[in-house]
Amino acid sequence: MPGPVLDTNVLLRHMLDDHSDHSPRATAFIQRLESGEVAVELPSTAIFETVYALDKLFGKTKHEIREYIQPILGWRNVANSDRNSLVRALDLYVEHNISFADAFHSALAEKRIPPEILSFDKGIDRVRGVQRIEP
Repeated sequence: MPGPVLDTNVLLRHMLDDHSDHSPRATAFIQRLESGEVAVELPSTAIFETVYALDKLFGKTKHEIREYIQPILGWRNVANSDRNSLVRALDLYVEHNISFADAFHSALAEKRIPPEILSFDKGIDRVRGVQRIEP
């Protein structure tokens, strides 16, 4: 059993250190998580929401966002069924300057044979190895 579900706001308060009460508590929890003392389930939706908030609301760069999130996905006591695709999506997001959603969808498509994605979004064409097809 992976433990409680980790919500976006705990990640943001830790990463941004912008709240006098919540940020220290979030950071203390994240430190316990990193040390392996506690375990959580980290839903993919929390990652999507964190990426969106860091980018659109807090003006962080794609590189900063990847540096915030990628290590957490590597901790063994953080459960997420999309872990590998999310890590790959963070790289595609930075390398190809596409939306995180398009990067995630491309990461999923890379695992298919053939690696195809049905989309009108031409930005996906930047991802080598994934063929975008239109309906």
